[in-house]
Amino acid sequence: MNKRSFDFIIDHLGWDKVNNISEADIVYSPSELLNSEQYPDKKYIFGPHFSVFPNDLARRISNKCNNSVYIQPSEPSVNTWVNEFGFNNTPVKSFPFPLILSDYTIPTDEKSTVLIYYKERIPSELDIVENMLKSRSINYEIIRYGSYQESNYQSKLNKSKYVIWLGRHESQGFALESVMCKNIPLFVWGVTQRNQQLNCDPQFHKVKSVVSTVPYWSDQCGELFFTKEEIESSFDKFLSKLGDYNPRKFVEDNLSIDICSNNLLKLIADIK
Repeated sequence: MNKRSFDFIIDHLGWDKVNNISEADIVYSPSELLNSEQYPDKKYIFGPHFSVFPNDLARRISNKCNNSVYIQPSEPSVNTWVNEFGFNNTPVKSFPFPLILSDYTIPTDEKSTVLIYYKERIPSELDIVENMLKSRSINYEIIRYGSYQESNYQSKLNKSKYVIWLGRHESQGFALESVMCKNIPLFVWGVTQRNQQLNCDPQFHKVKSVVSTVPYWSDQCGELFFTKEEIESSFDKFLSKLGDYNPRKFVEDNLSIDICSNNLLKLIADIK
C-alpha cells in the first residue's frame, strides 16, 4: 500500500522515475542502505521499512553531507525512534502515505449491521463490546485481522452503519483509514502502549513510548475512548452524534493525494 501510494504521488506531481541514482535528483529507498556520500548533491529519503525499531542497518545510514532524511508514517513512530532509541543518524520526519480516495466510494447499500474490527486485543475486551451490543439488541458482525480478503472487508463495510474498532497500535492504520474514506463513523477503543497487544512480543514490553490506535484522527471521525469504564457513556455519545460525523472530510483535509504531495515537497525542501 505504501509503494502504491508513493507512486501515485510521483505521478500526481508529474515526476519521472529513473532506475539509476546518477540520473536522479531525489533518491527514495524504503529499506535498502545506500551511500548518500557518493552523491552529495542528491537528496535521499530513507524508510520506513528498515525495521520496527532502529537496527544495525538503519544505524549505518549516513547524513554527513546533510542530504538525507528518514521517514516514519506518524509522529508516535518518530518519537519512539528519536526519543526512546536515540536514533540520530539523520533527521526523522513524520510522513503519512496518502489514501487514494477514488478507490473508496461512499456506500449506498442498505446499512443492515454493525461491524466490529478485531485486531490482536485481549479477548475479554471483545467480550465487553459484544455484551454491550447484545444488551442493546444491536446486530453485529466481527471481522478478524489476518483472516479476511480485502474484497470481503470492503463488502462488509458497504453494509455497515458504523464500525467498532478494537485494535492495537498502528504506525498509520490503512485498514482503519479505509473506513474513514467510505465516510463510515468509527467507535474506537484505543491503546497507548505496545504491551496492550495480545501476545505482545517480549521486546515490546521494554518500549515505553506512547503509541496510538489512530495516529491520524479528529472528532470528525467518531468517538475515541481508552478504558472499559468509559465504554457505555462514550457509546451513548457516539450514537447521539451518528449523523454529524464526516470522516471522509478528515481524510480529504489530512491524508489525500494533494495534501501528501505537498507534504513531500516540504519534506524535500527541508533537506539541506
